[in-house]
Amino acid sequence: MIKFIQNNIKNENNILAAHSPVFFIVEVTYSEPMPPTVYVDITTESGEVLNFVATPYKDVASNIRQYFFRADEIFRSEMLDFNDFFTAENEISFVPNIQKKFNVKFFTSIFESVNCDVIAHHGAAQISESETLENIYYNHNELYFSGVGGEVYVYFFNEMDGNNFQITLDDELIEGNYALDFDETPFIFEDNILIKL
Repeated sequence: MIKFIQNNIKNENNILAAHSPVFFIVEVTYSEPMPPTVYVDITTESGEVLNFVATPYKDVASNIRQYFFRADEIFRSEMLDFNDFFTAENEISFVPNIQKKFNVKFFTSIFESVNCDVIAHHGAAQISESETLENIYYNHNELYFSGVGGEVYVYFFNEMDGNNFQITLDDELIEGNYALDFDETPFIFEDNILIKL
């Protein structure tokens, strides 16, 4: 039997930081003879199948062995470069190349396979954070800062193609207060730039 110990999917959130280490771990329970190799197939969005071998990690018991596979470099090698691009003011646009879907499958010559679908995202997790990008998956609200008249790029994740979602802006916050200095006057950055929240 082969099963996942770590597939990096948390509560259906399968967005992984492609610029941080991403490890998959499977556990194989066997009767003699032990399967000599655990294979890994990564299938890309285009249907291309990339073949690899997992690395033995730990013997849990005399007939149970865990294997790991590091996938982040492979994900990055299959993703195109992601760059900012110009859009009209207050326009929502699809961002090309920011993420790519993969299927990761583990199997042996003896057992049936286990697999999972993940989305590799051009992003990195901070130290102590999970590879799973929860803030992006759940579109957690963030406060964005910019100089007055400056551009702000805000990215939203849409789980499925064709899904609709609505973005509302707080006009009072956008048109409202400048960032204040210690004396409650508008904070003035170098070159007389005011910062508006």
